[in-house]
Amino acid sequence: MQNDGCKWQGPLGKLKAHLNACQRDAVACPRGAGVCGAKIARLMMEDHLLTTCPGRPVSCPHCKREFTGATVEEHGASCGFEPVDCENKCGGRIARNRLRAHQANTCSKRLVGCQYCAGAFAADTLQAHHRKCGLFPVPCPNR
Repeated sequence: MQNDGCKWQGPLGKLKAHLNACQRDAVACPRGAGVCGAKIARLMMEDHLLTTCPGRPVSCPHCKREFTGATVEEHGASCGFEPVDCENKCGGRIARNRLRAHQANTCSKRLVGCQYCAGAFAADTLQAHHRKCGLFPVPCPNR
């Protein structure tokens, strides 16, 4: 938006009334100096209060808890409900607070031991290993 200033002109007696409502006049954010402290043109105040004010209420998109604009980013880095990539490269996106359980119990790339040879294999390759494992028990084909 181009800031050309106010174009109002009028009699001196109406100047005070105009200044009280002038959309180009900078006013302090109504959330107060302890929360925001910005001086914003009245024309831009609604946008400031909704999108840029550090005191604006913001809901975490993952856990739905309420924060302020100033604290939501800090929370986002530790929100337990935020989906994160599994470090085992299984392709899964798991809620941060469920990641350890996923990696220990259900991740297709978790390491599991072969009960016959004691080797460690990715869970999704264990069956293929069993077909080749020299210690895998098989019945005699002649029964």
